[in-house]
Amino acid sequence: MEPTFFLHLPHLRAYSEIYKRFFVAQLTLGPRYGQEVSTHIQPSAPSMTGPGLTKWERINEPTSHYLALDPSYKNPADTAEINGLMVTIDSTAEWNSDMERTELIPQTTQNLGTGNLFYHFSLSTDPTGLNAPDSTLEHQILFFESHFTEIKYGVAPNPTDLQWMVSSQFQWGTPLVPGTWYNFAYDIDFTGSTVGLWFSNGSSPLTKVANNVAASTSTNSEDFHVGVLRIVNTPAPENWYISGVYIENGPITTAIGSGNSTGSSSSSSSTSSSATSVTSTPTTTISAPSSTPTATAPEYGQCGGTGYTGPTTCASPFTCTAISPPYYYQCLFSREILSYPITPCTAVQYILKKFKMVRYAAADHATNPEKTSRARGEYLRTHFKNMREVAAALTGLKLTKAYTYLTDVTEHKQVIPFRRFAGGVGRASQAKQFGTTQGRWPEKSVKFIVRLLKNAESNADAKNIDVEDLYIKNIVVQQAPKTRRRTYRAHGRINPYQGHPCHVEIILAASEEEVEKSNDKSNALIGLNRRQIARKRIEAARA
Repeated sequence: MEPTFFLHLPHLRAYSEIYKRFFVAQLTLGPRYGQEVSTHIQPSAPSMTGPGLTKWERINEPTSHYLALDPSYKNPADTAEINGLMVTIDSTAEWNSDMERTELIPQTTQNLGTGNLFYHFSLSTDPTGLNAPDSTLEHQILFFESHFTEIKYGVAPNPTDLQWMVSSQFQWGTPLVPGTWYNFAYDIDFTGSTVGLWFSNGSSPLTKVANNVAASTSTNSEDFHVGVLRIVNTPAPENWYISGVYIENGPITTAIGSGNSTGSSSSSSSTSSSATSVTSTPTTTISAPSSTPTATAPEYGQCGGTGYTGPTTCASPFTCTAISPPYYYQCLFSREILSYPITPCTAVQYILKKFKMVRYAAADHATNPEKTSRARGEYLRTHFKNMREVAAALTGLKLTKAYTYLTDVTEHKQVIPFRRFAGGVGRASQAKQFGTTQGRWPEKSVKFIVRLLKNAESNADAKNIDVEDLYIKNIVVQQAPKTRRRTYRAHGRINPYQGHPCHVEIILAASEEEVEKSNDKSNALIGLNRRQIARKRIEAARA
């Protein structure tokens, strides 16, 4: 498992530095499980905790195998810190079967994704070349989850350089020399959706080396990865030194360590964050031209991704959303962020208009909500065509019978008949009972359907509906926006392919009890028309 550790950070400070440096106090590192790593004096909890944490992972080695603190690991020019951090990756830090990563992730309630913020950090490697990074392997260093800005090493165009990338596009680079300290600051304008870079060596003040370019700037304040991810699993260990990590509001602090010099001071090396020119440094660098969006992407249009050169700003009120980062971004309506004033009523109407699953599903559910329940899944990573055929096979079945049928499918005792999307589907003898010849056993789609059925069953149980009476009234499967994905193969080869996710909505209903037809009418009136019945009533009244 990947050794991911969590930082619980202090609250907002009175001046521009909104998060103090990580390694001022001695961090408490747990023995073997991933744990909360605290900058407070009190020891950390004996288990991994923190807001938003949903998965507990056991790692292969003690935390001291991956993280180490020592004054020799920090930038000597940084007098504000006591220790620096050494991050180690090797074959025991395996993640996703073919990658290795060790990192710290902040756990906080502060908003680290608003306004114009500067993310500071310093990088170095061992001066003797011990456990030096391998330039033939791709490294992703101090990045956000969406990879809209990051430092990379071991990639084109210069594998031996530390390269600043924006959405996987090269912008700037400098050679990596063992023992040299490289100071960076991401200049992120979350409002304007742009990002730039400030840089210096050793104790030199930061200068802006790359102008701000358009990017899909977004963060949930807990996805800034302070560490290293290495593509392709290899047993060779690597050590990276990290120091001077903090976040501040503008104007930027250009001095290293003291925290006194800012972009508005008299320092001759400082540059305002709004400057339009780039100040060069003595370091040999290669810069890529900046691009300015000249148009806006429409709803469902692409707004970013690897190799994308079109507009990166979405038309109002849509936002550029990561679909398969860093390879594909799309303009979608955000339920949580509205870029213009809107009344609650209008917001609800807009959301219902954009996200209602099907035309008749809501009406189906509303006819008798006390006797129905539903569950839905969006952007499910299973092929739309397979899921549609599974849904067609289940519609109308009793819930208990559906569970038995799906279990048999996973064990290949029964088959899912393919009728609509049957191109290239092989024949199966088990399909004869369904009046067709073609069928498959789509185990991945079956797993997703079972989870949704369990969810809908729980919703029905909360309404005190007898589970034994439930049947599947309707299953709707719709195509989701297609995604760009890739698979890693041997010898460093990568094959791109297109994903076909889907949206699914399931409606369960209680079986209706059959009621015998009433026999209120007299046998003497059976077979008479309306006029004859009226005449009989008049005669009966006169009698």
